[in-house]
Amino acid sequence: MDSSGGYTVNEQVEQLERHIAGYAATRTGRLVALTLSLPASFPVKEIVALLKRRLARDGTPGVDIRTVAGEGPPRMLAAEFER
Repeated sequence: MDSSGGYTVNEQVEQLERHIAGYAATRTGRLVALTLSLPASFPVKEIVALLKRRLARDGTPGVDIRTVAGEGPPRMLAAEFER
């Protein structure tokens, strides 16, 4: 099994989305920014665009998404909320 746990890129992005949604649901204020760690092998621009579309569709438009290259599966490093 590789560092991604054997999941496809799409499956990993969906898991990341669920994590972000679950985290945001426990916080006060509107989600305004995310910092994500994504493997260098991922199509970063496409994933950021997809996440922005899905967040907007789910009621959180305009989230600023920053990325850093990282090892292993994608993960959320930081989230900022507007009060």
